[in-house]
Amino acid sequence: VSFGCPLPERKGKHWSSLGFQGKDPATDFRGMGVFALDNLLYFAQTYPVIYKEMLDARAEYPFSCAGINLCHMLLDLCGLNTAAVVQVDR
Repeated sequence: VSFGCPLPERKGKHWSSLGFQGKDPATDFRGMGVFALDNLLYFAQTYPVIYKEMLDARAEYPFSCAGINLCHMLLDLCGLNTAAVVQVDR
């Protein structure tokens, strides 16, 4: 999977090469959705050399999952994570 190439099928083992945990990358985006996708794309397009180096080091950590988790942590630290638990008084 790289820029300028046709998109592969949505489900399959090929997604692990980008650092997703399973055969369906959508399951890794739960809770962060398009925000995390936009951030991963921004990083890959803005820093392509670093992005490729990080993908090559995927044996050490899953790049996409780590990026999604970082997005979640940053939003949470800034108090912007609306997906956080909300208490409702009855």
